[in-house]
Amino acid sequence: MATRETIHDVVKLFRQAPTTVERGTKFENLMLAYFRTDPVLAAQYDEVCTWPQWSHNESTHDSGIDLVARNRETGTWTAIQCKFYDPKHSLQKSDIDSFFTASGKSWDGISFDNRIIISTTDRWSHHAETALINQSVPVQRIGLTDIAESPIDWMQHGRGSLEFEPRKAVRYGLRPHQKEAIGKIQEGFQTHDRGKWISACGTGKTFTSLKLAEQRAADNGGHLKVLFLAPSISLVSQTLREWMAQSQTDIRPFVVCSDTKASKQAEDISVHDIPVPTTDSARLAEQMAVGGRRGKQMTVVFSTYQSIDVVARAQKGLFTDEGVGRWSPRGW
Repeated sequence: MATRETIHDVVKLFRQAPTTVERGTKFENLMLAYFRTDPVLAAQYDEVCTWPQWSHNESTHDSGIDLVARNRETGTWTAIQCKFYDPKHSLQKSDIDSFFTASGKSWDGISFDNRIIISTTDRWSHHAETALINQSVPVQRIGLTDIAESPIDWMQHGRGSLEFEPRKAVRYGLRPHQKEAIGKIQEGFQTHDRGKWISACGTGKTFTSLKLAEQRAADNGGHLKVLFLAPSISLVSQTLREWMAQSQTDIRPFVVCSDTKASKQAEDISVHDIPVPTTDSARLAEQMAVGGRRGKQMTVVFSTYQSIDVVARAQKGLFTDEGVGRWSPRGW
């Protein structure tokens, strides 16, 4: 009978495996399943495989790349490294140098346009942290805290087993006060093109705003463009995760955040800790111009207040290279 565990329980069990190689392999396979199950990552990538299984891999030795994932929208590839370390280990720059070198190469004519480092330790040395900045190929990092926030139930194949099957957690339903809020807002939109909703902390504004957007999308034939602004990078990341986890409408997400701290909050995170790559005005305009997957979906741009100028430049169609269509700010 399958039992439910947390990611921390799973990692603790993996540490019981007899060899370093076995522990690392089990963690890589678990992360493969994680990429296929997590709502944010599954929306971003349509194909994930191990490095030896990748059809463009010409290497017969350990390159430092463990997994590869294909971007659902662009068809480009992301290189992924999985580090199974003791939680007390401080990740050093030397631990990721080979990964940076390998992911910077061209493989069978394919170059990676993004990189992700997954680690079971949240401790990074100063030099390792600095190495993430100003890379020509962007880098994200995912730690156990991030994985724990994913709406996944880690189902163990029998007590004591080291085999797990991740399953998506159950979506929530609206509470009476949230239904009332959506009804009042929808009523206000009948006579006004903008409004303000004020509600106390803990009443579920993020979740309710998602359900409001879904209703607006349904009223618009299943399509909607949404700009969601938050005062900090951490709140942008939090909202992205909650919307992707709880949405019953396909979401095409974009994240716009600068590399500088978006607020004075000491607990704010780096853009490297957002699960999907951030984008600039040119790339945002280009991708919005070509459209997304067919079918009903919401296109959502998550941004900090301080990065709103990036969105504004994209709306004005400043990306004017030949062959790239324009999209109008009136579409928002």
